[in-house]
Amino acid sequence: FETMAGVGSSKLRLLGRDMKQVEGMLRILPGAIKDSLAGGDSTFDSQLYFRRLTTAALGSTILTTSAIESTQDVITPLLSTIASHSLSLIADKQTKGKGRGKNVWDSPDGCLMLSFNCSVAQGRMLPYVQYLVGLAMVRAVEAIVGDVDTGIRVKWPNDLYIQRPSQCGGKDELLKVGGIICSSTMTSNGAFEVVVGMGVNVLNDKPTTSLRAEIERVVGKDKCEELSISRESLLAEFFNRFEQMLHQMNSENSAPLPSCRSCSNYSDLRLCFL
Repeated sequence: FETMAGVGSSKLRLLGRDMKQVEGMLRILPGAIKDSLAGGDSTFDSQLYFRRLTTAALGSTILTTSAIESTQDVITPLLSTIASHSLSLIADKQTKGKGRGKNVWDSPDGCLMLSFNCSVAQGRMLPYVQYLVGLAMVRAVEAIVGDVDTGIRVKWPNDLYIQRPSQCGGKDELLKVGGIICSSTMTSNGAFEVVVGMGVNVLNDKPTTSLRAEIERVVGKDKCEELSISRESLLAEFFNRFEQMLHQMNSENSAPLPSCRSCSNYSDLRLCFL
């Protein structure tokens, strides 16, 4: 189900798993989200995405747009409005994407770029949200390709890299394919609302490489085409896994960081918060 929400001369598309979710979000969203939004129809395939999404809440209501300055700048001012809901903003292209510090995130066509909100029960867990986001993205890739090492690695604290054999011999190459940024606001009940921004190069081989290119390198062209690597399937599988991790962290006061080939700096690690 969908509706079109106008922002000045630009348009966002609001979509949900069912009409009730769309109507509920429409009731709380402000009349204008951001004047600087750039219009155009997004190429994001919401039907493919929702068919694969199995979460209870995360990712169930999304905004899509063809181009925007920064998804992070749009979702952050909405925190007080959407605190008890889940909303994600997905853009085909960003013109002023945010990185850590004052870094600017380049966003060529074929990238998965989004920001979404989530809740964290205790402030001392905030530093580990971005770790779980990275691990959930790695697990999403594994869910799509199966028991195959594609070389995707988490580089603490907030990057996704591909590790592959060097073409010149010697040490393996490390090629960045994604980045994560988090900001948080304390709520009146002592919990924290977090805006997670993420960019992952799924389909574009420039400037370094893409997930699809590396998966094809490992499994072959025919198998890669059969897997149908896409922004939509990757994002749905990410939310499916991140929601579980976030729930465990909030309910058990611990963040599961298991031993895995995807962890470039740590192994056999589980962080517990006292």
